[in-house]
Amino acid sequence: TTGGGATSGVPGDGAESDKGSVVMTADQEMEAMTGIAPSKYGTPLDLCRHYALTLGARCALSLYLDFVPTLAVSHAVKLPLKLQGSEGRLAGQLTQGEQLLQRDVLGTGLLPRLVMSTGVVDFGDRVVPRDQSKRVPLSAELNFTNSGTAGVTWLLDDSVLREATGDLVAEDGMPVAPIFFISPKSGDLAPGETTILRVTFSPQDSMEYESRIPLYLEDQEDKSRPYLNLSLRGCGVFPRLDFSTREVVLQTVPLSTKTRGFLTIFNNGYDELTLSHRVPVTSPVKIEAEYPDGNTLGVTMKQLRVVLSFRGEAPVSFHTTLELVDSEGNSYGISVLGATDNCALTSYTFLQRYASRFGYYTRDGKPVQFVGKGHIAAFERAELREKEKARRARAAARALEKGEAEPQQRGGGGRGRGVSG
Repeated sequence: TTGGGATSGVPGDGAESDKGSVVMTADQEMEAMTGIAPSKYGTPLDLCRHYALTLGARCALSLYLDFVPTLAVSHAVKLPLKLQGSEGRLAGQLTQGEQLLQRDVLGTGLLPRLVMSTGVVDFGDRVVPRDQSKRVPLSAELNFTNSGTAGVTWLLDDSVLREATGDLVAEDGMPVAPIFFISPKSGDLAPGETTILRVTFSPQDSMEYESRIPLYLEDQEDKSRPYLNLSLRGCGVFPRLDFSTREVVLQTVPLSTKTRGFLTIFNNGYDELTLSHRVPVTSPVKIEAEYPDGNTLGVTMKQLRVVLSFRGEAPVSFHTTLELVDSEGNSYGISVLGATDNCALTSYTFLQRYASRFGYYTRDGKPVQFVGKGHIAAFERAELREKEKARRARAAARALEKGEAEPQQRGGGGRGRGVSG
């Protein structure tokens, strides 16, 4: 889609310095150099499917079309170019200039004489042990099949693999093994015959690796370029820990109510690693950490959970950092946020979610409390016991007062009769 007009910066897409100069993002730099931008402003170029091409007066734009067929059939598509504003109009409603952009793109996918089961062998992320004696090559397999009616002789030029390591030697003085190794490197295939190739990947550092190996046929006419290319990819990573989150936000709760949150730690490459934790002395609350799955990661324990909790007796809002420490001395900061308060507005989400499990409890002369239904029942039983105890105490006091009053009445009546006699 073509469009006119110059592009201008939008707040938030670039950073503006104190002197007024604008620091452009990578996508904005690409747009400034090529005049090509996403048709929907703000869409990243790597995710964009529709672009706006800006052409100046009497300017030309050269385009490259990549044709990568996946099936051995003929293909015909329309070149997807439109003038801005013509979207949605039928072919008969287009102007002459718009019709000139409606070009056919034709192509035919041919079945190669040598068919590879995959053109890309991707090992993904692979752990590189820091101890070189524990580094073991990783392997994968692919197939070459002769799809033609005549025999074929093939050859892989792996010189690019040898150039990657050159004359490097390991700590023990031995030559460094190539990052990628493939075998066999050549062969003959009868019609319909298949052979298996084995590829190994031996990363030596935490980095991405990629090689492109050209494949030639013995009887191909033009040997200035390969008949096919085989791509090898992989990424070496040192042992590490991954976290489901680095920030745990605890539920805001009323006072004296325990709130919990958890995170999951994933083991990538460690044979055995023990975890512990530290809470900074400046933390306004006491954070507790529990390990329901144990605190040791290893070959058989690829992940474990850490449950964080706290209980506050006074209103507080905090943001602190819990340090997870492994047995190798590495520390990982986990942000912990939370709050506790008896204000119904502050704890509204908790009150709404757990209304069936909690309730309000009050006593004469005491503040209203929001506690669990079990605590309310216990408080009410205790209150009944206290009331019964108080009733018995009052009854005993009345009985005692009555017992003291009767002798006095009997004694006073006798003296009166004596005087009268």
